[in-house]
Amino acid sequence: MMEEPPRNRLGTASFVIGLVGLLLFLTASGVAVFHVYTPGGGGAMSPLGLVVSFSVLLVLVANAIGLILGAVALFSKGMPKVLAAIGLLLNILPVATIGVSLA
Repeated sequence: MMEEPPRNRLGTASFVIGLVGLLLFLTASGVAVFHVYTPGGGGAMSPLGLVVSFSVLLVLVANAIGLILGAVALFSKGMPKVLAAIGLLLNILPVATIGVSLA
């Protein structure tokens, strides 16, 4: 019987969190831009503006967890590192975008 290759569960978790977080971030950004540029669309304190702000905050927290998982998975010995590296990249994109836009 052949032995299964090692699986990096932390890397897989980082990848999934990064992918879902990036999709949610892009969706929230699109809704926010559409909401701001729609005449009479309301402001940041409208119900839609609050939902978008909360979802971006939720994505930031999830991506921070994904960054930690990806970093731990990337430096674990004897494990595959492909999904960990891709997960780290996917988790950095929304965090860096928000960081640059706030600076």
